[in-house]
Amino acid sequence: YTTGGTWTLTNGYKGDKCLKMGTGSGQGILTTPALANLNGNATLTFRAGAWNATDEKTELLLQITGGGSLSVSSVTMNKGAFKNFTVDITGGTATTKITFKGKQPADSRFFIDDIVVTAAAAAGVPTLSSSPSSLSFGNVFTSTTSSASTVTVTGSDLTSAPTYTITGTDAAMFSATGTLTTSGGSIDVTFA
Repeated sequence: YTTGGTWTLTNGYKGDKCLKMGTGSGQGILTTPALANLNGNATLTFRAGAWNATDEKTELLLQITGGGSLSVSSVTMNKGAFKNFTVDITGGTATTKITFKGKQPADSRFFIDDIVVTAAAAAGVPTLSSSPSSLSFGNVFTSTTSSASTVTVTGSDLTSAPTYTITGTDAAMFSATGTLTTSGGSIDVTFA
């Protein structure tokens, strides 16, 4: 996820190929720019680790502003080592910003890197089609049943399997059997 804009840092410093946030007596706060391309759900991933000192806190607080919600409001880091985190964003907007900050004003130093927001894939539009569009049974003698003609059904982005019913004035003269799934299937139709 790529955005323009400016990151906001309070007590932020250059670490070894990462950001070091906070001091022994100052809370580290990091805020993303507005996620201008976000419209809906997304996933936030990042790596973070706590400063390796006896009194250092390991809880990293997460906040969202500008629209949306996070699946968690804090994560627990390891001291002296990076840990990977994944957080769900629900209902994000183009003005959404995410803030990472230490648990308290003192002794909450942390390192952070590889912050990525990935928008959820847009749901496709459900489609259903069949082929052929009409069937011909030819001449069928009274009290006999025609050979089966097959209708192939194709579906995409369906949330449940489609069902089928024969309707019309002469519906009782036809029978159909088959199994359909969310991606389609086949139906054998006979005329009697």
